[in-house]
Amino acid sequence: TEPGVTWRYENGGSQLLGQVIQSATGIPLAEYLQSRIWDKIGTEAPLHWSTDGEEEVKAFCCMNARARDFARFGLVMQDFGSWQGEQIIPRWWFEQGIQASSEDGRFIRYRHQMWLENQEAGSYLANGAYGQYIYVYPPKNIVIIRFAVESLHVHAAWSEFVNTVIEQL
Repeated sequence: TEPGVTWRYENGGSQLLGQVIQSATGIPLAEYLQSRIWDKIGTEAPLHWSTDGEEEVKAFCCMNARARDFARFGLVMQDFGSWQGEQIIPRWWFEQGIQASSEDGRFIRYRHQMWLENQEAGSYLANGAYGQYIYVYPPKNIVIIRFAVESLHVHAAWSEFVNTVIEQL
């Protein structure tokens, strides 16, 4: 369909975005992310990205890193792409990304690779394929990292749990 008419989450969109970045920069996607973001935020270990068995990274999933390093990236998300005063990801990416939209008569809460968790509270997250989350709650400067083997995104239990924790902080 025409852009902006209908919406359906597809892994292929993220994979295509990865290919566009790689084509536009002339740098393999994993190297680009490592040098432009990962190395700049003082990570403890290199980012490992699963491939298709050749050299093509699975841009729609499969980034492997330490919890502390994902937490550093969560702080970048919380600060709208800035790390220690340096804008390493364009601010507009986050400003647009945390705004819900309505397409095809539906409420859409996914933009720019981020899920809007609670628009009223201002929380958003990066959601891994198997329930890994980088959850960001800017009003209280909270970043929560969750590693798992099962996705809770579709369960109300995740939102209820996080909201209960945040209320206590």
